[in-house]
Amino acid sequence: MRKAILAGIIVSLFILTAAALPPAKPKSSAGDGSQPVPLLMNHYFVLFPGDSAPYLKENGLMVPLRSFAAALGATVLYSAKERSAQIRSNRNEVVEIRSNPPLAGKEGISPQQQFHPAPEVIGGTFFAPVAQLLQGLPSYNYEQRSEAGRKVLAIMDPAERRLLPGIGDPDNPVDDYPHIMADPAYPFIPTGLKQIAMRDQKGRSSVHLSLTVDRVKGKDIPADDALFHVIVKDIEGNVIERTIDWNGKSTKGADGTERIALDFTVPAKASYVLFRATPIYNDRNIPVYPADYQYDEAMANAVAELIPGNRALFARLGVEPVAGDVQIQELTLYVRRIGEHYKALSAEEQERLMQAIYELTGRFFPLRIETETIDADKPSITGYIKEIAENGSILIENPDNLIGYENPKADALWGSFTADASIMRKSTGEKLDKAELKTGMKVEGWTTGMIMSSYPGKGRLIQLNVLSDP
Repeated sequence: MRKAILAGIIVSLFILTAAALPPAKPKSSAGDGSQPVPLLMNHYFVLFPGDSAPYLKENGLMVPLRSFAAALGATVLYSAKERSAQIRSNRNEVVEIRSNPPLAGKEGISPQQQFHPAPEVIGGTFFAPVAQLLQGLPSYNYEQRSEAGRKVLAIMDPAERRLLPGIGDPDNPVDDYPHIMADPAYPFIPTGLKQIAMRDQKGRSSVHLSLTVDRVKGKDIPADDALFHVIVKDIEGNVIERTIDWNGKSTKGADGTERIALDFTVPAKASYVLFRATPIYNDRNIPVYPADYQYDEAMANAVAELIPGNRALFARLGVEPVAGDVQIQELTLYVRRIGEHYKALSAEEQERLMQAIYELTGRFFPLRIETETIDADKPSITGYIKEIAENGSILIENPDNLIGYENPKADALWGSFTADASIMRKSTGEKLDKAELKTGMKVEGWTTGMIMSSYPGKGRLIQLNVLSDP
């Protein structure tokens, strides 16, 4: 029996507000690259170095517009004369920003709305509040997470994969994501990124980057070592990758936090830097993650939380989630094609859907996709339309099929129609409208998802064939 996981829980989408952020501080002029609220895009932390680092202004997180847009995969048009900028996504979403006066708006919206905090230009870099930028680009998903007790802003784009363009394979392997049972999912949190331009005795230039990361406190991370993966996107658009093997040395902050500095050199200044830490486990024979019920529950909850709030995303992928089942530490998600009730998803489409789920949850876990299709020879119910409700639902009753033992009753179903339901006259193939249905018609119907066990049962019809008129 399928285990229903779809009802009742919605993915929370939080906006960075005064209540959620630390107290506001003026932007530092020292170029220390402090990252007050780390950004997370898919499975990478995204950092902006030195003077272009985000900062808090009036309890709003300000980000460097050009570098931030580049990481999003959006484009920016900037006018130095008017001190204004326009950020545009490939979905024709537009946010227009002026640093003085601080106005912003989207196409089709008038009058223009005022940004708060006000955008500003500091040292030649245009900064704008990230919350309102993302609100103006609604095709991106975002949420405020708590990773090991620290606020992290996660930005996701599972449908179109626009984030971090030009970096790595666009079809990232699933094991790049933290495992769902990893605790903590991100054992090291980046807190700062300094950038210093250098020139050697022969006049050759380079850039020294110093990345500061904090090891999560209060967790017994089962690793005596870690690999740090760093990807640099420089201001010329080049991509440089570094893998740094941590030697175990660290310092203690005033609050007891274990702090690690990772130093490396690149040819040109960085636009932004990606960071990810991967623990290395010595004894591969010892299970890393809890199993059994706790494992199964974590998988079920991960998908149950993402589905209700992201039905529009699934619709863009051409599917509707139907049910889920967890067995032997694997989650099976049942979906159906929208408008194509007889056709299963291809292997490529299944992989795309799985990647979307991993990006939404920010976690990897064993996942299998099954397509629910209808069998033309096996309708869910055959009978006569007994009643038609005001909302368009129909009661189908089959007096020839009795159910129950002590007091047998005619098999019956209240069926509501899905938005893509097909109604047709079987003998001619003529398409019909719900308004043309009449009591007494003999019909056969196919349902999707679970049927409530009340009497009559209740289900959702995706196909109804009229066999004969009353």
